[in-house]
Amino acid sequence: MAVLAAGLARDALVRLREREAEAARLLADRVRLEGQLTEARLSALRMQLNPHFLFNTLNAVSALVERDPSGVRTMIARLSSLLRRVLDDDGATEVPLRDELAFLRDYLDVQRVRFQGGLEVEEAIAPELLDALMPPLLLQPLVENAVGHGVRRLEDGVGRIRLSARRDGDRLVLAVEDNGPGLTAGDGLGGSGGVGLPNTRARLDALYGADGSLSVRDRPGAGVIAEVTLPFHLAPAGDGAAAPIPEAAHG
Repeated sequence: MAVLAAGLARDALVRLREREAEAARLLADRVRLEGQLTEARLSALRMQLNPHFLFNTLNAVSALVERDPSGVRTMIARLSSLLRRVLDDDGATEVPLRDELAFLRDYLDVQRVRFQGGLEVEEAIAPELLDALMPPLLLQPLVENAVGHGVRRLEDGVGRIRLSARRDGDRLVLAVEDNGPGLTAGDGLGGSGGVGLPNTRARLDALYGADGSLSVRDRPGAGVIAEVTLPFHLAPAGDGAAAPIPEAAHG
């Protein structure tokens, strides 16, 4: 009886370990599948965003073909740089903030030519935040909306866009501000239509869940603030040197 009991116990232990191994294998397969689905979703969102962004940039170029040929040459040079950055995209889900800023500067250089001195840009970003990781092209649609729904709708005066970043505990807070008419003026930045805002919210949800958010609100005085919050974490050491960003108007 003792030998039989020992044999049964050993057999039960073997079956238990087999079930545990199978459960661990199924869990690993599930995690891998969820990761693949998330990556596929993010890839689809990037594919949706890039053509929309390039189409709008080409429209800005075409608007000045006859009026300012010299400006068009400048815009084409900047557009070439933008295209190179888009084509060089390796599909990374996160990039350092400094890479996003470099992209935005090329885009905003195109818009400066378009508005013929009617657009000013300010950056307020501490150098120690430049290695913070964020999804690529996350701020571009917010800047594009600030230009299209804010600056472009000013009846007079100079349009202003302000880019800022700050650390709030374990969160990175990124903001795009404009001095346009604001949300209450009708076709505002906070509308649910278009590609930019739904795309941004979907990407934040896919990558960070409840830890990522986008809020859009009227700016005190005039204009709109679009604010992104996501987990703060840094690029690995040696992943590139951070260049200082002046807090005065860029450009």
